[in-house]
Amino acid sequence: MIAPLDDSGIVIEGFGSLTGRDVRDVTEPIVEHLKREDRFYRLETITHRYPHCWRCGTPLVFRLVDEWYISMGPVYDRPRAELTPAEVDASLRYQIMEIVDQIRWIPAFGYDRELDWLINMHDWMISKKRYWGLALPDLRLQGVRHVRRRRRP
Repeated sequence: MIAPLDDSGIVIEGFGSLTGRDVRDVTEPIVEHLKREDRFYRLETITHRYPHCWRCGTPLVFRLVDEWYISMGPVYDRPRAELTPAEVDASLRYQIMEIVDQIRWIPAFGYDRELDWLINMHDWMISKKRYWGLALPDLRLQGVRHVRRRRRP
């Protein structure tokens, strides 16, 4: 898939007359091109909600971007107490649940919410594209192919 927009919402090089133009200014030229190529279906106005920046109120732009995920591993169809150590090691969600069990939750209902979130979550996207929030460090360790959590004795 080709991602035609840069970080500022400007069409990147390689898109002819659209190159260098703001994404909000290319609708008409794209429609005209589709009509010339006899690939246009129809254009209509649809009223719908659209996301806006909570800070400045401008409409958000959806872009194709690479994302990084951490595999949470399988969900087993039986109680946690019946899982083998190998099954827990194969699923990050169950390893995190073991840590969650060690936390004193205030209020207590947070414990059940956390476990519910862990059991129902998909793989964990860690590369959200934001201009604020926590940065994701890119640690490249020479000679390390993967990192495993060590079990405490």
